[in-house]
Amino acid sequence: MTYNEQHCPHLCLTQEFTFISFSLKQKEF
Repeated sequence: MTYNEQHCPHLCLTQEFTFISFSLKQKEF
């Protein structure tokens, strides 16, 4: 496993959450 793979769960969740939040904000307008 690489360093990134080991830390992916947290990073991926954070990126996913940010993306979802951004998408929801876009839909509001």
